[in-house]
Amino acid sequence: MVKNKKPLTQSMLKCYNWCPKKYYYEYIMNIVLARLYSPFLIGEGIHIGILYLLIKKKKYKKAIRLAKKIMNYRKDEYEKNRVTSVYEDQEFIYQSICAESIIANYYKYHKNFIKKIKIISSEKIIQTNIDLPGNFILTAKVDGIIKFDEKKYVYELKTVKSASHSYIMSNYFQFLHYYFVTKKEKKNIKGIYIDGIKKPSIKLKQNESEEDFMSRLSEIYKSSDNYYHDIIRPPRKHVKQYYNNMMKTAYRITESTKTNFFECKRDMCRIYGDCAYLLLCDKGVNPMTLMKYREKTTTNEELEVL
Repeated sequence: MVKNKKPLTQSMLKCYNWCPKKYYYEYIMNIVLARLYSPFLIGEGIHIGILYLLIKKKKYKKAIRLAKKIMNYRKDEYEKNRVTSVYEDQEFIYQSICAESIIANYYKYHKNFIKKIKIISSEKIIQTNIDLPGNFILTAKVDGIIKFDEKKYVYELKTVKSASHSYIMSNYFQFLHYYFVTKKEKKNIKGIYIDGIKKPSIKLKQNESEEDFMSRLSEIYKSSDNYYHDIIRPPRKHVKQYYNNMMKTAYRITESTKTNFFECKRDMCRIYGDCAYLLLCDKGVNPMTLMKYREKTTTNEELEVL
């Protein structure tokens, strides 16, 4: 990374546009809720496992072990200062089983794709030093740069609630951000290759064995409805719109930072359940309310997870 400059990521841009006050808590105070966030753990585990599988091609069992290892490492990292509840421990076990099944079935039903794709680089932080307001450098953390059908693409692996086109494209701003940053530095990039995997909606039943649960998951992942593959080639018009919107947001962030004023958009607090920082907005920032939060770690959640 460029010294003395702060990365400006798509998550930061989205967060500020959603609610400037949320941006303040997350990126100025640098705090998140002090709880185990199991969906983040399974997402990171699957990302590591699938990327390893795409690089090594046939070693899916090692990919599963690697995914579980990273999930356990993150959980242990969290538990150094916080004690998880019984519910969180059970949820982690469920997420770990799901990660294993997803990777095993991905290998089973995507052998041709795995053989065809070539990972040029994985888990790559890309920065482009264009003129921005404030002390920012435009930054993207992409899952990889790949070669597919003799063309180079940004590779984006997503674990999603729905593998439908409409749901995947709700992340279009993120795709534009990755494309813009990468294209500035690597002129031969042709677009974004989206590899979407639906997270299972079923739960481990009471008294159900892990083996039986894995069998049920395996049946689910036989269906192509749980996967999404597409190549997005953003038109110039959309890239230009992204650039203009990004510059406006970067300017607003800079002005808020200078004046130390970050508006709280109250109408956004409960759109998708309670905002993680609702307590701070309602009760204020004090030693009691801050007990519910922790400093961000240096994992993906700090850079790219909104």
